[in-house]
Amino acid sequence: MTTYWIDPTSGDDANDGTTKALAVETFTYLDGLLSNDDSVKIVDGTHDVSGQLGSTIFSQTGLTFDSESSNPTGCILDAGGGSMDFQLSDGVTFKNVTFNDYLQVSNKGVLGINESDATYTFSNLYFKEIDLPSAYQSCIYNSKKTDVTMNISGCAFINFKGDIGYTQGCVATQNSSGLTINMSNCVYYCDSTGVAQNLFGQRLDTTVDVNIKNLIVYTEATMSLYQTTAPWTGTFDIGYSDLYGVGGVTISTNLFTLGSGMIATDPLLVDPANLLFSLQQGSPCIDTGGV
Repeated sequence: MTTYWIDPTSGDDANDGTTKALAVETFTYLDGLLSNDDSVKIVDGTHDVSGQLGSTIFSQTGLTFDSESSNPTGCILDAGGGSMDFQLSDGVTFKNVTFNDYLQVSNKGVLGINESDATYTFSNLYFKEIDLPSAYQSCIYNSKKTDVTMNISGCAFINFKGDIGYTQGCVATQNSSGLTINMSNCVYYCDSTGVAQNLFGQRLDTTVDVNIKNLIVYTEATMSLYQTTAPWTGTFDIGYSDLYGVGGVTISTNLFTLGSGMIATDPLLVDPANLLFSLQQGSPCIDTGGV
């Protein structure tokens, strides 16, 4: 198990990537260095990755991607309005990074599920101003992969662009049986500059169990927790969450029954426009979450 470093701003693909001083530059080159269970450190900073557009398919299992300081606001991958995505295999953990200004033009997602019978962990990731111009696009996407578990925690989904459609939003799936999505301690934020999307989107027959707790939604435009265009089988459990539609805007819960501990009031986030999603003193969400 080796730790490799990548610095999209100052790295060099002539390096071997084994130290920060010898960081590589591109994710495609990094892919050729990795083996199963290796770790990747992304050097802190705001990195223009618009020169690395396209898909990088990581076939290795058990990889861990993390920012240098384990702080998503300190490590930003900015695609400059271009299309860039990472396709991931079983046992991958991706955490503590901000993805900014991505255009999704395929059904792969910014982060794509690339293997069946697999478990994925996504933690403390910020998806900001992701442009989803039509269907089949999302931040995290599963297409036709079965028996997959996604554990999503501490993530923030901020001010989407583009149109709203049936398989767009934070997480989307199609033709996927045996899918489990566990989401906890996440924030969905859309102010007047964003376009509201779905929390989950589904197309074609899918069997999926969704478990949500400690979710904060702050939206100034109509959004839905789940949107589907096909018969849906599974469960949808949500509890101990704050669904706040500013000015009374609609947050569609479709046919799902909300669980215990639900509120609908201003969560009093510190400064979400600047990626500060902690709670102000007096927030109704303090000490009211579930475990």
